[in-house]
Amino acid sequence: DFVAHLPRVFKRAGHADPFFFVAQWFPKLGVFQNGAWACHQYHASGEFFADFGIYDVSLTVPVGFVVGHTGVAQAVRENGDGTKTIEVHAEGVHDFAWAADPRFEVIEERIGNVTVRLLLQPHHRRQGLRYLAALRAAMARYDAWIGPYPYPVLTVVDPGPGARAAGGMEYPMLITTGTAWWMPDGLRLPELLTVHEFGHQYWYGVVANDERRDPWLDEGLNSYFEGRIMDDVFGAQASYVDLFGLRLNAIAAHRLRYLAAPHFDPIVAPAHQMVDQESYGSTAYAKTALVLRTLEAYLGEDRVRAALQAYFREWRFRHPTGGDFRRALEAAAGEDLEWFLGPMLDGTGVVDYAIARLTVREIPPLAGRGIGPASGEPGAASASRYRAEVIVERRGDVRLPVDIVVGFEDGSETREQWDGRDRWHRIDITSTQRAAYAMVDPDAKLPVDVDRINNSRMRSPGTRGIIRVAGRWGLWLQGALHFLTGF
Repeated sequence: DFVAHLPRVFKRAGHADPFFFVAQWFPKLGVFQNGAWACHQYHASGEFFADFGIYDVSLTVPVGFVVGHTGVAQAVRENGDGTKTIEVHAEGVHDFAWAADPRFEVIEERIGNVTVRLLLQPHHRRQGLRYLAALRAAMARYDAWIGPYPYPVLTVVDPGPGARAAGGMEYPMLITTGTAWWMPDGLRLPELLTVHEFGHQYWYGVVANDERRDPWLDEGLNSYFEGRIMDDVFGAQASYVDLFGLRLNAIAAHRLRYLAAPHFDPIVAPAHQMVDQESYGSTAYAKTALVLRTLEAYLGEDRVRAALQAYFREWRFRHPTGGDFRRALEAAAGEDLEWFLGPMLDGTGVVDYAIARLTVREIPPLAGRGIGPASGEPGAASASRYRAEVIVERRGDVRLPVDIVVGFEDGSETREQWDGRDRWHRIDITSTQRAAYAMVDPDAKLPVDVDRINNSRMRSPGTRGIIRVAGRWGLWLQGALHFLTGF
């Protein structure tokens, strides 16, 4: 027997009357793994770990309340005292959560073989279609890329007023999202939350790693797929934000989060041992997503996706560790990836390549004199030639292969690859054209590079880029002020 006291909504669970979100409310089953029990407490940073089981739960609530829950409702009966009891059954889950609110408006839809039940707040009625459209997109892509959703139902909960802290959470067969009545279409927070939380049905729900010890295994993989789905649905240039001239895609959004705390903690650090919440979000979520994007540049998107699909198939309804993930990734890729995974996952070093120097000097013509009948007459002047020297510098600790491009005044380019192991690399080019610019990582294959501003250098300072950026941000600021002053 036990009694759970619900706080005001705080850190994922609680009440904001008449909205109730009931999570982490019962004694959970620990996991016996590697000869020991994993039964850690409820941490503020990081999340949960429990074993799979079959749940039969009876929920008794006031008659007027609409209830959403993990599992499938088997029966509902009124008790004659102003309450009703819902009998629920759930199989193959490692947690059970539920929500209740008399204000919920229920929208049901069949998506593939899954019954989706959206519990919507009345003042968010216009946002319901956005939730469902995002869910259809996420479910279709996960089905194609990883495998079908393994449960018969999915409940989507829209938290009530004052319950924002219960939004953006995941439990087996139940997710919470979040929005605001004024949310413009170009600010895709409802879609982002829906895609991300649905992804947790796979990375946490089915592949059930210890979220305290290895938070990156669920949050990082899920963030990677979240970005891939958002880019695929809304376009790779402005998948997260397309509003008032401001455009933000998945890589840019993840970079903003990663660069907030890029070097405090390694990806493999346990959640509660990271320096703070900012580092936890930066490392477990954003950096892991960017590392997988970087791996795509080496293996290709299809090989990375196939490897993650194989990892899912091997570990579904089991409890993998970080080591299991690395072994599965290498096995599916068919090659040793420790040269990449080691420094990326285990250390706090950063990637930073820069064009340190670009100099161009004219080579004096090779003038001479002819021989023969016309001896004594000056020879024809040689065409002007130029020597370009480019110094590429590795300013970070992590060593990765990188491409370098040198462009010339006539529009031609030359390209080479550097293994990135030394601290610097020199390129000498003699040509009839003067070099105009040099770029390292011109195709942005290294989204983990912490400073992209130093990735290029022009022979002569240019202002067109600065003017273009200033104009774009000026337009965005003007639009934002117009919007805000309209309230």
